[in-house]
Amino acid sequence: MEVAITVDDLPANGELPLGKSRMEIAKKMLAIFKKHHIENVYGLKNGKKVKETKNGFAIIREWLDAGHSLGNHTYSHIDLVNESSNDYIADIQKNEALLKKLSLNDYHYFRYPFVSEGNTQEKRDHVRKYLFNNGYKIAPVTVDFFEYEWNDPYIRCLNKNNKQAIAWLKKTYVEQAD
Repeated sequence: MEVAITVDDLPANGELPLGKSRMEIAKKMLAIFKKHHIENVYGLKNGKKVKETKNGFAIIREWLDAGHSLGNHTYSHIDLVNESSNDYIADIQKNEALLKKLSLNDYHYFRYPFVSEGNTQEKRDHVRKYLFNNGYKIAPVTVDFFEYEWNDPYIRCLNKNNKQAIAWLKKTYVEQAD
């Protein structure tokens, strides 16, 4: 069996535990990938988050130095439902400049933020036409259990050292993943 693993929203998503940095989290994730021989994970990057996150560029550099690749996840992590297709395409293009500068590999993989292809057929078709005409492959989500819904509650419970709530969150996370 072959499985592709991707990570959305590089270099930052959600709240941080007290005393932890985004760099520490990135290095821990990369160490786990290495330990389990998980190679060439595509990190779907948001350029705005790279620029706004402390050590955002350094985190991306760590990712690339570990042998992983980058893909496009729009510059601002916007939802096509709330944008015109022209504005959405402009946001994809804005992210390309940084991808061209940083990427050693082909960055022409695209993941729709919120796994949303818009709210009209016209938007969907216009964006897809742009993507395909510019050599992009759409990176589908085939396993999704809304794991991000656990992030902020977990951090809140971790910061309060609420062991009972943490145990419940871990249990329900695994149940949902199954």
